[in-house]
This record gives sequence, C-alpha cells and structure tokens, in this order.
Amino acid sequence: MTDKSFPRHDYRHALLRDENTLRFLRLIVGLMLASSATYLAAALLFSDHDLLRSSGAVAAFASGVVALALIRKGRLEQGVQLLVWGVWLSVLLQVSLSNGLMSRSLIAFPIIIMLGGWLLTPRGTLALCLATLLAGAALAAGEQAGLLPLYASPSPPLLVWLAFSIYIVLSATLAFFIFRGFRRHHRTMHRLGDHLRAQFNTSSAREAELHLVMESVPVMLFHGDRDKRCLYANRSYRDFYAAGQKNLAGLSVREIIGAANYDGNPVEATLERVLAGERIAYRASRKSTNGDLRMLDIVMIPEPDAAGGTRGFFALFRDVTEEVRAEAALRSSEEKFTKVFHASPVAISISRMKDGLYLDVNDAFVEQFGWAREEMLGHSSVDIGLWPSRAERERWTAELSLAGRTRNRQTTLRTKAGALHTVIVSAERIVLGGEECIVGLVHDITERLQAETALQEREARLREAQRIGHFGSWELLIPSQRMSFSDELCRIYEIGQSGFGGTWQDLLGMVHPEDLPVMQEIWRKAGRGEGKHVLRHRIRMSDGRVKHLLVRFEVFRDANGHPVHALGTAQDVTEQVLAREEVQRLNDELEARVAARTAELTAANRELESFA
Repeated sequence: MTDKSFPRHDYRHALLRDENTLRFLRLIVGLMLASSATYLAAALLFSDHDLLRSSGAVAAFASGVVALALIRKGRLEQGVQLLVWGVWLSVLLQVSLSNGLMSRSLIAFPIIIMLGGWLLTPRGTLALCLATLLAGAALAAGEQAGLLPLYASPSPPLLVWLAFSIYIVLSATLAFFIFRGFRRHHRTMHRLGDHLRAQFNTSSAREAELHLVMESVPVMLFHGDRDKRCLYANRSYRDFYAAGQKNLAGLSVREIIGAANYDGNPVEATLERVLAGERIAYRASRKSTNGDLRMLDIVMIPEPDAAGGTRGFFALFRDVTEEVRAEAALRSSEEKFTKVFHASPVAISISRMKDGLYLDVNDAFVEQFGWAREEMLGHSSVDIGLWPSRAERERWTAELSLAGRTRNRQTTLRTKAGALHTVIVSAERIVLGGEECIVGLVHDITERLQAETALQEREARLREAQRIGHFGSWELLIPSQRMSFSDELCRIYEIGQSGFGGTWQDLLGMVHPEDLPVMQEIWRKAGRGEGKHVLRHRIRMSDGRVKHLLVRFEVFRDANGHPVHALGTAQDVTEQVLAREEVQRLNDELEARVAARTAELTAANRELESFA
C-alpha cells in the first residue's frame, strides 16, 4: 500500500520502502514477538517472582503486534514510530520494575537509539536520545529516593542469559541489515557511477559529433547570452563575419559583425525582441569581411531559462544569395516564356499529361484552329474534336509517354470549321506546379504542302518543256565556282548527275578547244558588265561526237556590285546547225552546178557565133 504521509522524493520515504528496510521491519517485529513470548514463558518456568518484573516483555509484545498491523496496512511512518518508541518504553518499564540502573536491560538503549537513528527522522532520533538521558536521570533520582520497586534478589541466570541473547540477536539483526543496506547502496552507487561514466563518455562522444556537425554544416550558427556576447560561433559564421579568427567567445555582436552591419540594420531592436522571448525569422542582406553583399535567411530563437525568461539566444544564418538569384532568373525566364508563349506566331498549347485537359493556349493556336480560348481551357483535344483520328492520337501519346518528347511528327488535325489541316507536331513533357504537363507546338504546313505540290507540278512541266525543246538550265555560284545542272542539261551533255563534277572547270573540260577562247572572253565581259548574254559553243562527247549549244545567261551581283552567281540555259541546236550546214552545202553545190552550166552555155554560144 502507499503511504501518503511522505513526500514522494523524501529520503525516509525511499528508505522505509526499500526492500532491505521492509524485510528488516518484518524480521525485527517477528523477533520482538518471538523473543517477548519466549521471555514470558521462561519467566513463568524459571522465576518464582511475580510477573510484574516481566511487564516490559508484555509491553514489547503488545507494541510489536500493533506495529506489525500498521506496517501491513502500509502505514509505515506510524508503524516505525510505534516500533521504536514501543520498544523504548518496554525497556524503560523493564528497567524501572527490575533492578533500575543496575539492570542488565540498560544495554538495550544503545540498540534502540541505533534503530531510531536508522528509521526515525533526525528530530525523532534527537528526541529519543534526550528521552533516554532524561529517563536515566529520573531512574537515578527515583532509585536514590527509594521510589522504585527494586528487587533485591537477582533474576535467574538462565533468564538473564535469555534476555542477553535476545539483545544480542536484535543487535546482530540490526547491524546486519544496516550494513547490508549500506553494501547494497554502495553497489548501487558503484553501478550508477559506471552508468554515469558511460553516459558521460557517450555524451562526450555525441558532443564531439555534434560539434563536428555544427562546424561542418553550410549554415552559420551563433549562440549569444543576454548581454549579446558570443558564447559559440561555428566556422561558417566565423568565415563570414570574422575571417581568420578562431574564437569569438566574449565578443559582442556589434564587435563581430562590424558597426556598418550593426548600425545600418535593425540588429539591436531584433535582438531585444528575441531576448524578450519572441522567435523571429526574416531575410536580409549582410556584408561579409571580404566585402561581398550576401542575402541571408536569418532565424533568431530565444534560449529559455529555468525561471521562464530568456538567458540568451540562438541564431541561424543560411546564405540564399544563389537561390535568390536563381529565383530571379526563374521569374525572368517565366516572364520571357509567357511573352514568347503569347507572342509566338507558332501555335502553342499547354495541357495536363494525365487527362489531356488544356491549361493554356496562345493566340496563334486560337487563330489557327478557330476555337476561342475559353472553349478550349478545361477541355481536352478529344472533347473538342481536334484529332480526326483517335488511333493517331493514341499513337502520338504513346510515343510521348515512352520517349518524353516527340519531334516533327506529321499528322492531320481538324479546325473548328471542320477543315482538315496537315501539321507538324512537336511536344515535350514538363513539370508545372508539381504536375506533369505537355507543351505542344503545331506548325500548319497545309499551304506549304500545297505550294510544294504546285512547285513540283511546275517543275515537272518545265522539265517536260526542256525535254521537248532540248534545252536545260544551270546555275553557277561565282565565288565557289560550283555549278548545278538540270536533268535535261545532263541528258544534253550525256552525263548523269553523279557523273558531273559540279565545278566551272569540269564544264570547261567538256567545251571544244577551238571555242574556249571565245567562251572565256564572253565570260570576262559578262563579269565586268550587266545584262543578258548569248554565246554559241561546241562540246565534245566521249565517243568523239560534237554537239552545238546555244547558251543564254545572266550574271547577278550583290549590294557591293560584285558578281555572286549566274543563271542560264543551254539549248542543243546540233540538228539546226547540221541542217543549216546541209542547206549551205546544197546551196553551194547548186551554185557550182549553175556556174558550170552557165560556163557550158557561154562556150556553146561562142562556138555558134564563130560559125555564123
């Protein structure tokens, strides 16, 4: 049971509930009862005197019974008080009724005082000692005055031996338990000392680890007292505010950070607020010892004392200069992105990856497909019918999910009016606000494809016209001397595109040697002047045949007047030249025949005239 009469942490409270003490109390009470009963029985058997001389034993037995009952009920204080004072009174009664100061029971008083010194409070023990001294004085006075019922005849030796043995047993029991308790407490204290040493070593190791961590963290740490003087500053703090100093202890904050930082910022007012118990966090710029102006996140924490006030403060400084610059760069980048997004002539959309809902579209997207922005935001491309082929969209999203991006994928999309446009789609997966999104760029190539188709048709007609007219086209890049031939011109020269070297020198190598001087002279004149130029020259085939070409070209110049390239055509006029040569040959032959016939007729006419 719990005895509520003692404070929980009182020494006697712990002593009286100690296992050793409780065992002693139970044993000593048992011995008192047993020894009292034994003494009474021996007195009846071996003494002829009345039982008055055994009144002390009766009193000891009675007090032992009551003390045992109190102890069992958990009323330890009352039980101990009754035990000590009951034994003391029973011994005093025994001494008073037997031989007074000559009684052998006097040896019990030192034992009782030892018992009281162990179990009673200091005041109780002192009272017990004073009561014993006073009782001894009273016994002496009473015996001197003849007031005590002293017995002339001594007690039987066996009874004296029994009483003596009882005192010895009680003394031995008391000594055993007292020293047993001392030994137990000594072992406990020894174990506690070992535990404390181990805890101290562990604490020292942890303190060393903590110090190492505090010295190594990339955060500035400062510990100050109420006078705003440094108790501890880690290496990062020292490097920032006091480079080269290893110990800042004892210096004031103003001495450490400098007058410019201290007076130029509300440092004093902030420290007063923290020392008043307020936790403060803010961002401010501070200048280091090397003159760098850095942006710091500062947290000031009051250090409480046992009385509920503050005995100092802790300060944590984190250099966020690069973060601030990165945030500024990010904001600038976002602003640029927003401007580019809305001003871009390319249709751009931003949609959620998980469900395809449009988050934003730019003006070019709205203009290209016809839906208003409000009609698209919060809806997916499937909802508005942008993709005419669901299977094509699924293939596109599968590729995007797998690779994280798509590049220049040609597909067909539908406008709000229902027109189908051929487009090039490029997309990238990005994270916006912690959510996966898709940025899509759409280039409408419908008109370009139509233009390319028209161009291909015109080129086909041009090639057909060149084939029919036996003429081809060429281009010369004058600075690099590179040339390109049309397919028909390659057929005229009877070479493939891969067979032509593609340079001006390769062309000259195919020109008839007799025509080279004339051709080079015309090109020199063309390089000095402007306008269109015409020349005729021959080319040699690989089998020795000769072809005649009619060449028309024009030279184009840059802004500085330098010739940069020439465009021209070459027509195969071999058949015309050969036909003209054949006509000329026939004309010459006819004229020769006419002249011969004329000569014959003239001769015949002369002969006729001679006969006449």
